[in-house]
Amino acid sequence: MPKYEWEEMRIVLDDITTLPTLPTIMINAINIAFDPTSNVDDLHNLLRNDPAITAQILRIVNSSYYGPSKTIENLKTALVILGMDEVVSVVTAVSMADSLQGLEQTEAFDLREFWIHSVVVGEISHAMLKKVKISNESELFTAGLLHDIGMILLATHFSEDYVHVRNVASETKKPLHVVEQEELGFDHAKIGEYLAERWNLPENLRHAIRYHHEPQLSENPSIDVAMIYLADRFSHQRDSGASEWMDDVEMEDGEAWTTVSALWEKHGTVPMGTLAEFCGTHIEKAREKVQLMMF
Repeated sequence: MPKYEWEEMRIVLDDITTLPTLPTIMINAINIAFDPTSNVDDLHNLLRNDPAITAQILRIVNSSYYGPSKTIENLKTALVILGMDEVVSVVTAVSMADSLQGLEQTEAFDLREFWIHSVVVGEISHAMLKKVKISNESELFTAGLLHDIGMILLATHFSEDYVHVRNVASETKKPLHVVEQEELGFDHAKIGEYLAERWNLPENLRHAIRYHHEPQLSENPSIDVAMIYLADRFSHQRDSGASEWMDDVEMEDGEAWTTVSALWEKHGTVPMGTLAEFCGTHIEKAREKVQLMMF
């Protein structure tokens, strides 16, 4: 029998005053990205008075990753070169890195591996947009970056429980989120949705976080959720980040895969069979980008 009831746990979470918070500048940048009437000028007005973010953007735009022909010293020029979606991705990642910097390593939580995996999933999800007929680029990177955010709360505030579920997952060869549900009564995706609600993030971001392991449980599963699911699985297949899936858990199996496959068939522009190789080519590039954002 699970240790907790969700409604009881939610009351406990509501009383915790040390939950992770998101920087205002990140929230504002995400809101700009979600506003179809916004543009680079709106981002410039937001960022120009933040010297730390400005310095990070200039460092990143002048890196070998982007390879400018000459040194970029002006924020507005940097924003134009990177484009609004990429700038929001950078601001989101850098802000999250700063927020996580004060967290301590625990037996249940490897911060470096968590961060690598989060950025890689964001980048792979972003790359997959080239193969579908949608244009919400910043949204998808942010969803990928935050998809496992519930792990932080579990590992830092319920560390004894989390060590236990990771040990059980290792012993039973079950996926981590399944063991969390069996042992605790909820998983890190449910906790992530709770945090996203607490942060007042847009509904489709909350949706992607909540169902990134179980898209089939959503009343209205979206291609965004499908891509986060796939990016997460492809990333773990290439050993990017601490493992949530056991080696003998088949990817092309079960209701989740059926749901994702149907969504991809409807929205994708290439066969599902080519996606793993396509995404694999972006993992090393994503790891290179991680180094620009590591604290």
